[in-house]
Amino acid sequence: MIPNTMKKEIRLGILTILTIAVSIWGYKYLKGKNVFSNVKIIKVKFDEVASLEIASPVAVKGFKVGSVLDFDIDRENVDNIIVTFDIEGDMPLPKNTIAVLKSAGVMGGRYIELEFSELCDGTNCLEDGDLVAGQTNGMLSSFVSDSELDGYVSKLGTSMDTIIGRLSTIDEQNPLNTTVRNLEQAMINMNEITIKINSMLGATTQNISTTMDNLDKISKNLADNNDMINQVLRNLAGITQDIKESEISGTIASANGTIKNTDRTIQELKVLIENTQSTVNGLTTIVSKLGDGNGSMAKLLNDGELYDNLNNTSRNLDFFLQDLRLNPDRYVKVSVFGKKNKSDYVLPEDDPASN
Repeated sequence: MIPNTMKKEIRLGILTILTIAVSIWGYKYLKGKNVFSNVKIIKVKFDEVASLEIASPVAVKGFKVGSVLDFDIDRENVDNIIVTFDIEGDMPLPKNTIAVLKSAGVMGGRYIELEFSELCDGTNCLEDGDLVAGQTNGMLSSFVSDSELDGYVSKLGTSMDTIIGRLSTIDEQNPLNTTVRNLEQAMINMNEITIKINSMLGATTQNISTTMDNLDKISKNLADNNDMINQVLRNLAGITQDIKESEISGTIASANGTIKNTDRTIQELKVLIENTQSTVNGLTTIVSKLGDGNGSMAKLLNDGELYDNLNNTSRNLDFFLQDLRLNPDRYVKVSVFGKKNKSDYVLPEDDPASN
């Protein structure tokens, strides 16, 4: 019989193995891999792999049959990149399969398309680790085949010939001819506008000449009245001198003195603030020491046991003094004529020690 503890260990081991297996399968599944299917690892060389990434699809006629696994630089020719990808399933691909690097869309992204003329018959099939030929297509070639591209170019040439033929045909109802006539009329209108602008400039030139004559007259008047202008400027200079010599100068000097006194007061306040700061720093140091527990005062503040002892001592001393006052003969023996006092001690009713 297997002990219960061993059974638990066996169950725990089986559960651990199943968990690891499910985790590996889930990781492969998220990467698009099926661990239970037959997989072949194939390699191909490209001169550039821009926008091709790990896990990019590998397709046949648009159907995904695998994905890109890794990139590496060709040791023999550093201009080439070796791309490793896998092929799932048992698809009989021939050894002359060509891996074509194509664009997946205008927004970016690329994938590998496997092209071949016929399937293999069992003797010339791709095997695990084989290297296939690589080919890179541009964005336009990825979307349109060569035969389709020739057809599109032919249709475009036919359309251009039709447009040129319509332009060379005299037809009143032809939209292109109508557009040309509208452009011709627009050029005529532009010519008329230019003529009108030239006429306006001619009239404006006369006005400009008159304005220049007026400016010349103003300049001449200024030259004729130059002496009067100089006299006005001298009068202004005299007024300025009188203002300078008036009481305003004394007022300005008083203001300067007030500013100096204010500066002196500010300096004194600055010294006072510095002294206050030093005092505050000293108090801070004392409080810090009290908080750290250094010194008698700090121990008195922080040590609760010392406080309790002092409090008990003070209380007992109070009891002693009160008892000494109420019962002096308890502590001092007085004899009259050498006779001893034989009276016994009587406990007072309101003895504070009893409380």
